Amino acid sequence: PLGKFFLVAKRPLVMYIYDIIGSLAGIGIFRTLVFFGFPPMVWFGVFFALFIVFLWLNDHRKHLVFLLFISLGVVGVVSEVGNKNIYWSPYHKIMLVPGPGSETDLYTNGVGHQFFSKQEDAPLYSFIYARLVQTGRPLDDVLIIGAGTGQDVNVALASGAKRIDAVEIDPVILRIGKEKHPDHPYDNPVVTTFVDDGRNFLRNTDKQYDFIIFALTDSPIANSRLGQVRLESYLFTMEALRLVRERLKPGGYFVAYNDYRQQWLIDRLSTMIESVFGKEPRKRKLSDMTILFLAQNESTAQIPPKAFVPTDDWPFFYRRNRSFGGFHIPILASMFLIST
Repeated sequence: PLGKFFLVAKRPLVMYIYDIIGSLAGIGIFRTLVFFGFPPMVWFGVFFALFIVFLWLNDHRKHLVFLLFISLGVVGVVSEVGNKNIYWSPYHKIMLVPGPGSETDLYTNGVGHQFFSKQEDAPLYSFIYARLVQTGRPLDDVLIIGAGTGQDVNVALASGAKRIDAVEIDPVILRIGKEKHPDHPYDNPVVTTFVDDGRNFLRNTDKQYDFIIFALTDSPIANSRLGQVRLESYLFTMEALRLVRERLKPGGYFVAYNDYRQQWLIDRLSTMIESVFGKEPRKRKLSDMTILFLAQNESTAQIPPKAFVPTDDWPFFYRRNRSFGGFHIPILASMFLIST
């Protein structure tokens, strides 16, 4: 319908320019609303306010009552007004759920993502940082990528860290940690926080660290519905690990831990670390699924990887083989048949 309208318009190019300006303005308005963490009630409120003005100016006032009922219904369904434990960030719908003791669980888009609690109620974190202390390397300068609500920062401080740079990509999760963590680790003057992508921070800093920690660096969302690139995809490539090594002091340690549920994932990361650091990393099993990797920046040369590994040209750490998913085949076949 829009194409036919352009065909009969007196000045189609000018109309098309207005169309593009409107699209860009819509994107800009929505990005602004999301940046400031406004809930869906505000999103739809702005949309319907603009739409009502449009109808009024174009003498479609008879549709206003119908539109009002529709808008109230939509807003009522999606806004979840009054729930103080729901937040909206540029990336997630975030929900806080009280857990046992001092623990609070944080869900993103309905999926359990992380928690925060007093230091004594986080034995797994204490176990991780006890392993770091046992290396004998002082925790003078520590970089935590994926700092989240501050659980790693909290236990790192308790373990004697002198200076901590805490990087978190989601500003709302970081704000929740600053406001609600029971031990308030972000209030400590030795902690500096950064709202940034981890890879971007590594690329732009010139600071050297004793420990660089990938703290449960995984994301429950992809960057786009049109692809499988996730928020953390470019942290788990060969180029990223080489950048990590450049940011370590001589003798410093790279640390990564997560619930690596498949043995091939554990083997893949181990191969990547061994290739970059020239030596097989130390691995510790912390629970049924959580694996801790430790790699020291010693004076050893890098070696070619023993198997296929992700690179910036193919940043899909969680895909076992260099291929596309089978679910794409019927979709592409359907598109081909429809188009022909």
